[in-house]
Amino acid sequence: MNFKIAFTSLLLAMYCYSTSAQTIIIRASPASAQEAVVSSVYSTTAGPNPVDFFGAAWTGGGTPGGWRTFFRFDFGTEATFSILGGLVIDSAFMKLWADTTSSWGYVGTPTFGSNNACVLYRVTSNWDSMMTWLSMPTYSTTHQGLLPQSTSLKQNYLHINITDLLVDMIASGQNYGFVIKSVQETTPYNSMIFHSSHSLDSNVRPVIVVYGHASLKVNDVETKASNILVTPNPASSALTVNIKKAIDEMLFISLIDAQGRVVANTNNFDLSTNATWNIDATQLPKGIYYVRVNSSLQNTSRQVVVN
Repeated sequence: MNFKIAFTSLLLAMYCYSTSAQTIIIRASPASAQEAVVSSVYSTTAGPNPVDFFGAAWTGGGTPGGWRTFFRFDFGTEATFSILGGLVIDSAFMKLWADTTSSWGYVGTPTFGSNNACVLYRVTSNWDSMMTWLSMPTYSTTHQGLLPQSTSLKQNYLHINITDLLVDMIASGQNYGFVIKSVQETTPYNSMIFHSSHSLDSNVRPVIVVYGHASLKVNDVETKASNILVTPNPASSALTVNIKKAIDEMLFISLIDAQGRVVANTNNFDLSTNATWNIDATQLPKGIYYVRVNSSLQNTSRQVVVN
């Protein structure tokens, strides 16, 4: 699913703005969300759009195995990612509510077991809700959202850190959703069962909350940073920052990741002897970055993508 599809009205209804800080709340909806439960025990059986989803190590017919759930929010494509693209993401969290009414596992104890920690990964290829274990899509294990071992039998997880997963998703330009799975899938009986986007109770459907602060809009950057050229963009091997001497004689240049961390910088960049700064992009994780140039005359930024 490509993000470049119009969806402005829905997202703007969920978009909260303050002078510098911004919060985006994305609520799952059964009308647009997609989910599928798959199992290694029932490897050819599809589990489309269930009212609950889970990661588990359980048994089926006496055979132990793993259960995973793939799920995809309809993020709203153009509106969400045009806003997030102009946002330095400080953090992002997912909220999942335990389903105490689920008929799966041990009824009434959705977060059961002494080894039930689960993990979220970003899915990297397309899929549909009728898929099975044998036709699972690919997913990246570079970053993860961890759901640690539960401390109760009915535990909600309302602060799952998915910052890196969301940054990676935005950088890729593709929303294939997430997968939740048990960290270990061999020892039953361990489960985490949550309300899905298709839950009958809209108050406990999954939620993503994104916190960030504003960066320059594209048009502003084009105007204010006309003296700065960053090539190539996107970059995969080398990234070059070219600066015209008209800006100032001494500069401070930094490369900042989507979490606001400085990953490279150069102090007192002297334009009288050098107008180019080269960065080895092969040492950088894939994602969105910002080249910031500070001088006595102006501060400007350029957004770049490393792929």
